[in-house]
Amino acid sequence: YDAYSIKYKKVILGISFDFMWPFRIVSKVTFQLSDVDTRIIVADFTNPNILPTIVTKIDELKIDIGVLVNNVGLLGGHAMPFLELEKIAVLDIINVNVTSATHLCHSLLPKMIAKGRGAIINLSSVASHSPCPYYAEYAATKHYLTAFTQALASEYSDSGVTIQCVEPGQVETEMTKYFDKVFIFCLQKRSIKHIFNRTL
Repeated sequence: YDAYSIKYKKVILGISFDFMWPFRIVSKVTFQLSDVDTRIIVADFTNPNILPTIVTKIDELKIDIGVLVNNVGLLGGHAMPFLELEKIAVLDIINVNVTSATHLCHSLLPKMIAKGRGAIINLSSVASHSPCPYYAEYAATKHYLTAFTQALASEYSDSGVTIQCVEPGQVETEMTKYFDKVFIFCLQKRSIKHIFNRTL
């Protein structure tokens, strides 16, 4: 989601507050945020036990998070049946795409609600609207993230905290460069139809 990260950076950095932005590649954080006061917490999001440590580190640094952007994501294998994925990859996809965002929302949202302001932006995918053979687990985790975000937005609609989900289509990144172009086209077509029907 590199392209979306850059877009959000341009908007968010024009506003004065602290935000947390999980990335998978440290060098990209250093490059993209080199013009602001930055604190980098290196963490392996495939290991769910690291998540409480991240929250503790934020508290130790006395960072008052105004915006949480859950941008970290993992595709896993490229266009392969589910049973061909290694067991470790199956767990890694869930830990990165589902567990990390869920835990960080649960840990950081209470302070935002107490202040009556803040924002959570969860990066889902157009894949959340359709079953995706050969990317079954990735799409399923995006189904979860979209539903989770929409439910949170409803539950805390009067809290003063903005909670939103972004569902990008085809974006040129290291993670998506192996996507089959025909597969992407069909996926986007299904999503457009789904959104159109939902608005009728």
